[in-house]
Amino acid sequence: MRPEPLEPPDRAAFRAFAHRALDEALDGIEQIASEPAWREVPEHVKRAFAVDPLPREPHDVAEVYAEFAAHVAPFGGAYRHPRFFGWVQGAGKQVSVVAEALAAALN
Repeated sequence: MRPEPLEPPDRAAFRAFAHRALDEALDGIEQIASEPAWREVPEHVKRAFAVDPLPREPHDVAEVYAEFAAHVAPFGGAYRHPRFFGWVQGAGKQVSVVAEALAAALN
């Protein structure tokens, strides 16, 4: 049994897909301020993640991206939104300043 190659079989098609995905991500960042700061995740999206059993076989990258674009991207913007102030907690201790700096340096 031969292992599948790691590279995409059609590099030109993959490049076009990657450019489209990056453009859509950048468009989302540019538009985030005009969107609501928080969106409740609808029940149909929650049900989409309740797949049992989880897939075991590879899927086409365009299909996976379509799922991401429909079920993840629209609801992941709150933390990037300029008007989202939730979950900002002050530590209240000087050592926390050092801990945050060390964590940022590892990122």
